[in-house]
Amino acid sequence: MPRSLSTVLSDVLAALREFTATSRHVWNHDPAAIVIQATSAWPQSPPAIALNALPDALVWGDGLIVWVETNAHGARRVSVGRLETRQIAQLLRHIDRAGFFRMQRWYPADAHQVPYDRSLCVHLLDTSHEVCAADGACPRAFNELYRLISSGAGVPGLSYRPKEALLVATPALSSPNRRLPTWDVGATGLRLDDATRGLWVRSAALDLAWKLVNATPTDPRVTQGSRAYVLTLQVPDIITWEPRLP
Repeated sequence: MPRSLSTVLSDVLAALREFTATSRHVWNHDPAAIVIQATSAWPQSPPAIALNALPDALVWGDGLIVWVETNAHGARRVSVGRLETRQIAQLLRHIDRAGFFRMQRWYPADAHQVPYDRSLCVHLLDTSHEVCAADGACPRAFNELYRLISSGAGVPGLSYRPKEALLVATPALSSPNRRLPTWDVGATGLRLDDATRGLWVRSAALDLAWKLVNATPTDPRVTQGSRAYVLTLQVPDIITWEPRLP
């Protein structure tokens, strides 16, 4: 039975709405392209410590997602997972429906303050939008989106293990308040005085530095013999700046 003109028009309009909704969520599928980034404010610490900071979450165009969780003692766990193409599309639709692209760019604690606590940025092919917010000043939808993304967006995760990083060992004072962990020269084949000007590390040296920095990111001091050092470890694959000396 032939369809009525009104039925045909209704179907065309429905298809057009679906196409428009889909086209709003087109992203760069390049594995090097960052699609979503969740970041806490830059730590107010000396550069040797601040450069250990990591984004709370990063999602790349091919679906790779890395996120950071910090426990009550300050130690952090870095996880990696994979979003399928349909899951990225669903996540972007969810972000859109939550009103993210209509949110203000700034939600300061008051009208005179610029600093923020968290930033969420989404990059699509035709637009990018970033929302920076102080705790307690942003819409509830922002908090919910941030929690979702910074906890892995619902995908299972494995412990992230970097392949290469820039290690800098800055001479420091020993701690009178706690026993500092020891740098194992024998196991790593590396003396920290060889890394005072920066050294790219892999394998055992990287594994130990990664473990030590993640255990106490706000006080990453270690001892080697009678000397103490602050470790700075920058992993180029999961930071958004070029690795540099403190």
